[in-house]
Amino acid sequence: MATLKDVTQFSQRLNVLYVEDNAKVAEETAAMFELLFARVDVAKNGQEGLERYNDDRYDLVITDINMPGMNGIEMIRIIREINPEQKIVAVSAHDETDILLDMVRK
Repeated sequence: MATLKDVTQFSQRLNVLYVEDNAKVAEETAAMFELLFARVDVAKNGQEGLERYNDDRYDLVITDINMPGMNGIEMIRIIREINPEQKIVAVSAHDETDILLDMVRK
């Protein structure tokens, strides 16, 4: 059984891309992530996230779903074309069945 110490030691080796359009949420969450992960890069929308992703590779991508311009779903679709094995966590404050079903498919 993994302990909290084991999980922390593992996570501190990971590079993370965090994509969030709400500046306040991004700032606060990134500060928390920086305690857990080796490196945290932040992007403000899917297009910027995809640009950062193309410039570097990440162990984990954490993205909001609803963002202006390119949303998280479209960014995930493109990232999956680049790297089908990429680990991605999608988060949203919205409770919409259609979005959830689309995410499960991706």
